[in-house]
Parts: sequence; C-alpha cells; structure tokens
Amino acid sequence: MEKIFITKKKIAMTIFSVMLLIVIGYFYLDYSANPENKYRAEGTSYTANKIIIDDFYTVDSYSNTFVQISYNDSGNSNSITKSYGESIEKVGWDENFIAATGRSDSLGDGPLRYFIINRETTEYKIYENKKDFEKTLNELDVEVELKGREYYDWY
Repeated sequence: MEKIFITKKKIAMTIFSVMLLIVIGYFYLDYSANPENKYRAEGTSYTANKIIIDDFYTVDSYSNTFVQISYNDSGNSNSITKSYGESIEKVGWDENFIAATGRSDSLGDGPLRYFIINRETTEYKIYENKKDFEKTLNELDVEVELKGREYYDWY
C-alpha cells in the first residue's frame, strides 16, 4: 500500500485555490445579477422592484413573471392610473415613447407581444410580430435599445 504524504505546502495551496474560487464565484454571481452595476434599493430583488422611467411611468415587478408598465398621474405613488402588459420582459424608452416586449399573460408562457406607448397621450399599440413593431418604431423615428430589467436601477 502506498503512503500518501500531504505537505503543508499542498494544504495551503488547496485552501488558497478554494478561497480563490469562492471569491471569483461571488463576483461572477454579483455581476450576472447586476451586469451594469446599477443602483439597487434596499429590499429590492428581481421579483420585487420598480424601475422609474419618469414622474408618471414605472416598470413594476410583482413576481418573476408579473411585470407591468404603470402610468400614474394622481400624484399618489401607491396608485396606478393605467397599466400596460402583464409579463414585460424587455423595455426601453426615449423622450416620446416607451417600447417593450412581453408575454400575453402573467404566467409568462403566452406568445411574445410588442408594445409602443406614447408617453404624452398614454395611447399604446400592441403588435403580434416583431416586423410590424420594428417598422412602426422606424416610422416614429424611435431608437431605443430594449433591455431586461436587470439593466436598470431598482427602487
């Protein structure tokens, strides 16, 4: 039977390697959950947060799949005047329009739909295919990058 000798140097290298892997793993998980290093208010999570677009519009996450764009003109931050979508996945905006993609139900398993919301009038249109959505964005001269919720500040 062979004798296995473990030296102090081997033990130290093993401990150092494990610690290094833990530190690298922590930074990787932190970055993947917050890739742009955005602000995260205390108590927020991917399933419970608010993305503030302006004084009237927010993206509100109530669960992993129930996410809607909300319009509030009442001055009361706890009320919603109008809401758009039930399972918003990506969103982007400019000074005139909000564009978003989302599923047709709060379970997040319906067909993908596309939204364009006029920020001034609150009117919106839903598109069933990407081609018509992109065509309308071009006609309206809207240039936005649709991003997942993890790319924005959370409140």
